[in-house]
Amino acid sequence: MNLIEALFQYVLMAYAVVGGILAIIQLLSIVLACCYANQISKDEEMAEVEQRWQDYEYERGSSRPPTPSTPRSKSHIRGGDNETAF
Repeated sequence: MNLIEALFQYVLMAYAVVGGILAIIQLLSIVLACCYANQISKDEEMAEVEQRWQDYEYERGSSRPPTPSTPRSKSHIRGGDNETAF
């Protein structure tokens, strides 16, 4: 009877230790999940602020004129295409 009680005590202690370790791991995973969700919400909030700023800049207009998308033609210069206008 003593042997069974001793074995049962060892199994119960091992079960309690494993349960405690799993509980700590679960708590850590919950904390990390909350931190991750908080960081995602901060990133989304920052993206929304940046988008509002870009919309504001677009509505307000730029202080510089836009860059031309095509090069200017040289038709306004006298002479042929091979001559320099000095």
